[in-house]
Amino acid sequence: MALSKHNAATVADRIADLIEHIQDQFEISLTIHDRFGIFIELDHPVIMQRLAHQHPFCAFERKIWNANCVRDCQKRCGELAQDKAAPFVFDCWKGGRQVVVPMIQDGVYVATLFAGIFRGTMKKNLDRAIKDKQGELPVLYDAEKLATTLHFLVKGMLAELFEHRELANARGNRKEQILHFLRLNAPRPIFLKDLATELCLSASHTSHLVTELFGRSFQTLLLQERIRRAQGYLRTTEFSLATIAEQTGFKSVYYFGRQFKQIVGMPPGKYREANQRV
Repeated sequence: MALSKHNAATVADRIADLIEHIQDQFEISLTIHDRFGIFIELDHPVIMQRLAHQHPFCAFERKIWNANCVRDCQKRCGELAQDKAAPFVFDCWKGGRQVVVPMIQDGVYVATLFAGIFRGTMKKNLDRAIKDKQGELPVLYDAEKLATTLHFLVKGMLAELFEHRELANARGNRKEQILHFLRLNAPRPIFLKDLATELCLSASHTSHLVTELFGRSFQTLLLQERIRRAQGYLRTTEFSLATIAEQTGFKSVYYFGRQFKQIVGMPPGKYREANQRV
């Protein structure tokens, strides 16, 4: 069962309170990389601000270095999080140190929590301005204590989200099971046959079921889920359109732009200008 608007607001408020409490207690900045749109869906201002790195050290010259930041925190760190499935310390290309906690639900890696920014290993060949900024960062003295606290924070946030969604019982609800499948797999190249396998049905039966439940085809549902995620990234991050296209499952930035305009009514860049939160 999907969250009602009232329950969604209540859950979002509690998660936002948890985030702000931990940030204040440890004097850190928390960031969530939302792989499947489960936090974007809450549309809470505190949470949305945490979906991209907002720390001044990260923001410093980010328009110049955005590709390096995406490579490190979005890709390289994401791969480590999926592989380790446990908290670890990560130094980015600029020498910013973070405690990273993979967010795992029912064996699925759904998001990554970052906590920092601390002074990491000094990197070679960096601009003097970046080295000066790095020198101003605090030292991480007790990574284990922070990781333990963040581990329980993650468990609390996921419990709030998934208990209210009743995803543990999704198999008893075909509509929710289909939505759950799309949320988890939209960034990947998936097809009707993959959903059919998940539902233990034939492709033909699955196609009829999707149309009956949603009044739309599987491909339309998948496209709308990808566009919904792209809207969240456009509102809350400085990621390039090419990066957003890649992260949301589009085969090219051109195809992404064309589909986005067709569904939303304006190009992605115009949508970002009109909706991006400061």
